[in-house]
Amino acid sequence: MSDSCRDAILAAARIAADAGAAVVYDPSFRARLTTAERARAALAELAPHCALVTPSCPADARALLGTNDPVAAAGSVLALGARAAAVTCGAERVVATGPDGPLTLPVPTVSGAVDATGAGDVPTGTTAARLALGDPLPTAVRLGIGAASLSVTGRGGTARIPTLAETRAAAPAERP
Repeated sequence: MSDSCRDAILAAARIAADAGAAVVYDPSFRARLTTAERARAALAELAPHCALVTPSCPADARALLGTNDPVAAAGSVLALGARAAAVTCGAERVVATGPDGPLTLPVPTVSGAVDATGAGDVPTGTTAARLALGDPLPTAVRLGIGAASLSVTGRGGTARIPTLAETRAAAPAERP
């Protein structure tokens, strides 16, 4: 991204966080668009303003945080100043950590999967929306996982956006 774009994003994150908004950042590193060094610098600048950072593992975690371990990646995100991290590990699991401590959640298997396009963006978008609505982090992450697992049953990134009722039914169960 250009310097002016990075500056605009950082300014928006500062303003939103200062106003009490839940800033959520999905680093989604793409080597063809920027260098790992620039992406790491952007993450370090943005993290202190974020309620949640959602790197993928191993791709983002390796390039931006120097690890293939999702637990270590989540810890590194917190060390950068974010209030919480939710590290997605594909169809396997999500490792979240924040004020309530660490939490590892399975990704439910759904029948009829046809296309994983958008499955990485859906949990971040759903989790961000739920945080904005006041859900606690564990609930928001669970709903993000449920929505993402259902999203793969449609073709394309927006062909299958589940309802809240469907999302709740597909989300990993809360532990007592």
